[in-house]
Amino acid sequence: MNQNHYEILNISKSESINVIRKRYYQYAKLYHPDKNKNKESTEKFKLISESYSILSNPRKRYLYDLKLKLGETLGEECIQIFTDEELELLDSYYNKLINNTEYKFLKLLFKSLPYHIQWKIKKNFDIKVKSTSLLDIRDIKYIDARGLNESYSIKLLRNFEDIYNNICKEIIIIGDCKSHILFIPCSDYTITLQLNNGIYLKMTIETKCDNVMINGNDLIISKKINLYEYFFDVIAVTIEKFSFSIKDKNLNEPIKIKNKGIKTNSNYNRGDIYVYLELNLDIENIDNYKNILKEIFDK
Repeated sequence: MNQNHYEILNISKSESINVIRKRYYQYAKLYHPDKNKNKESTEKFKLISESYSILSNPRKRYLYDLKLKLGETLGEECIQIFTDEELELLDSYYNKLINNTEYKFLKLLFKSLPYHIQWKIKKNFDIKVKSTSLLDIRDIKYIDARGLNESYSIKLLRNFEDIYNNICKEIIIIGDCKSHILFIPCSDYTITLQLNNGIYLKMTIETKCDNVMINGNDLIISKKINLYEYFFDVIAVTIEKFSFSIKDKNLNEPIKIKNKGIKTNSNYNRGDIYVYLELNLDIENIDNYKNILKEIFDK
C-alpha cells in the first residue's frame, strides 16, 4: 500500500471502470517498453499495469478501497496484519455501527445543538482519567497513554469464548498527539502503535487456554489418556466450558473433529479440531496393581 493506485493513474476514487480503462490505455502507450527503452519508463509501466489490474477488478478494488479507508483510521502497519476476510468483517462491523438507528439519532441530535454547546461537549469528551494504571476497563475500554515519556509494552488477554465465536472487540488508545480505535478480531499477534513523537505502545494480544493451540480457525489440542480410557472409555475433551467426545483412539495420527473449531466469518462454518492423544503410563501406587497384572498376563 506504499503506492496509491488512484494517484498512479491520476484518477479519483469515484471514477467508473470505463474511465479507469481509458486512462490505463493512455498511459500504457506512453510508457510501454517497446516505445521506451529506459529503466524509468519500464518501472512506470509496471506500476500502471499493477494499478489497472487491481482497480479494474471489482473484488480487488473493493478490498483495496477498504484498506485505504481503514488505513486512514488504524494506520497502514495495523492493516497489514489482517487477512482480506478479517478486513471485510471489520468493514461490516463498522457499517452496522454507523447505520444503527440510535447512532443516527444521536448524530442528528448533536448537530441540532447550538455551536457553543457542541464545543463544550467535544471538550468534555476528552477523557480525563486519574489512575495509576495504564489500562482502564470501566464503562468504556480504553488505554490512556497521554503523558508517557517512554515507550511501553502491555499484554491483552482475549477471552477464549470470544475467540471461539469470532467476536470482534474494540479498544480506544488515547495519546497526546493522536488516538487510535483498535478492532481486535483474533489473537496471538503483536501490534506497535505510534502515540506521540518517538513514543510507541507495543500490544501483544493473547488467548490463554491450557493444552490448546490456535491455528487460524482450527484448534490443536494435546490430550493425555490412561490405559483404561484407551481401552474402555469414551474420551471427553474439554476446552473452557466446551466439551467434545472422541470415540476414535488413534495414537499415531491426530483425530479430526469437523466443524467444531473457531467460528469463521460465515455464520454457518467453523474450523476443525485436531486432537493429539498421548498414552500416559504413569500409574500411581503401581505396587497395588502387581498381582492383578500377574493374573492378566499369567505370569
